[in-house]
Amino acid sequence: MSKPFEITIVYNDPEKIEPDPQNLDTSIIGVKSEIEFIENSLRNAGFKVSVLPVYNARCFINDMLNLKTDLIYNFCEIVESESQEEIFAAGIYELLKIPYTGATPMTLGLCLDKAKTKIMLSHYGIPTAKFDLFNEGIDGYKKINLQFPVIVKPVHEDASAGINEKSVVYNWKELEERVEYIVKMFKQPALVEEFIDGREVNVAILGNNPPVVLPISEIDFSRLPSHLPKIVSYEAKWIPNTDYYEKTIPICPAPLEPELENKIKDIALSCYKIMGCRDYARVDIRIDKEGNPYVLEVNPNPDLSRNAGFMRSASVYGLTPEETIVKIAEIAIERSYADKKFAK
Repeated sequence: MSKPFEITIVYNDPEKIEPDPQNLDTSIIGVKSEIEFIENSLRNAGFKVSVLPVYNARCFINDMLNLKTDLIYNFCEIVESESQEEIFAAGIYELLKIPYTGATPMTLGLCLDKAKTKIMLSHYGIPTAKFDLFNEGIDGYKKINLQFPVIVKPVHEDASAGINEKSVVYNWKELEERVEYIVKMFKQPALVEEFIDGREVNVAILGNNPPVVLPISEIDFSRLPSHLPKIVSYEAKWIPNTDYYEKTIPICPAPLEPELENKIKDIALSCYKIMGCRDYARVDIRIDKEGNPYVLEVNPNPDLSRNAGFMRSASVYGLTPEETIVKIAEIAIERSYADKKFAK
């Protein structure tokens, strides 16, 4: 009888990243319960499962060198408290030739740079809002070739970090202040793009041959107070008891006209392929008042928490959260074995 297929869940332990529980980033507080859920889902499906927390680079490298596993379920998004280091975790898997779920280092690195993603997508004719990039404050600039209002974001963050009610600006003074804030606070360039005033949808995609677009989810902004810009802010994702958290309501499936729905699906699939996504990803899109879609960003390895958007779309598609977790593992296993066969 063959031994059970072994999966190692590699994840970021919030207590190791930030030892003071009162200072824990709310976006990772629920990690432990979700990891337990994922572990149980895989174990109930017949896999042998172990977990490996990541926080220190040297310990992580040593753990990897001694790891015996058939597949890594990759939930590593931070190394040494740096979100930009997640590409190196995937790079270690590649160097050690250990199969793993989700995106390659190249895709993770490209998609973590919102400006490069927009340039790449635009090259292939994918609609995305006009933008500019500021490595420092905008003192000395007399004008920018963008129409107000614009939205200002850190260029290298995800999970809506740095995005709040002050992110959408309407004049030059507000722009100067926001760019300066982003550059100083996040120690990285500020992405400034024309604000697409309209609807926002999330397009979850699952699989490789072929990838499947799951039911589209929309964020309903209609209950937001009028003084708040209609955006998915950091509060909307992670801070309970705020207007953004309580009054940005997901709707799945999104009420879209068939022609627009098909157009959005085609755009999302193109993004998935252009950016080199695999196994699963999510594409975020804004729709302007005339019904024109614009890609905001491409998210490889999106959040798989039970209340996350990806799981919502999977549920409407007909997969339970447990089945979705197992399905992604099976997809990665199938792909990795196909890759090995092709390499021979």
